[in-house]
Amino acid sequence: MASLQSLNNITTVTLLLFGLLGFWGTWGIGGRTGFLGLIKDTLNAPVQLLPVVEQPVHHTYTGIPPVDALIRRLNVFLWPAIDGTWPGLCLVAWEFSGMFSASWMVAGLEGLRYGNRGRIIS
Repeated sequence: MASLQSLNNITTVTLLLFGLLGFWGTWGIGGRTGFLGLIKDTLNAPVQLLPVVEQPVHHTYTGIPPVDALIRRLNVFLWPAIDGTWPGLCLVAWEFSGMFSASWMVAGLEGLRYGNRGRIIS
């Protein structure tokens, strides 16, 4: 029984370390390379334009200002990966979407498992 508890502790610590690595990868590297600064400049510009195509970003999608702001930020952030200007980046985006879909399916199946019935977090 003690070995199972130590395995759970190791798993928890490992997942937390991976979470910190992801946080650092997004905010740390993105800040040092200037990527997040470019997104900030684009969002703070008087006329917000999508990268490469220089088309204006829509400001209203749902009519709910916080949701619209999030969608606008995601459009600016993800546009280079999905517009097809850089085929390699576009292929990586497709690969990521495939992995995300598979992960979402596993999470859904885990939630349907009998041992997780009646629990909010599995």
